[in-house]
Amino acid sequence: MRRVHNYTGPSSPPGSTSPTPSSASSVCHGQATLAIRKRRTSGSAKGEAMKKTKSNGSSKAAASGAIPRKQLQSMQLVWHKQKAAINARMASLDPTDTMAMEQINADCAMLQTMADNIRRQETTQLV
Repeated sequence: MRRVHNYTGPSSPPGSTSPTPSSASSVCHGQATLAIRKRRTSGSAKGEAMKKTKSNGSSKAAASGAIPRKQLQSMQLVWHKQKAAINARMASLDPTDTMAMEQINADCAMLQTMADNIRRQETTQLV
């Protein structure tokens, strides 16, 4: 914190050799900025030795080749069931039933999200 005025503080004995308050504050301020600018070193050398490594995605994909295909098929099956349920509710929809319309809108949004996930899964299998 900087001084904005020249504060003398409590009066000191006349024979004291201590610096004036203004020069003392500049000395302290200089030491504080040096302390702030110093970098802190980590205490453990063990933490520095262990570094993160990139995982090799190709070995992971080769090991689990059949699982994503089954997952994709199950996602498509759920999508078709959801679409059939929405179509059944749409057939019996009453124009004055706002709650049913809101539910159908929410289900359509979920159907869209599921379709996005299926497309994403298909593209990862192609690569």
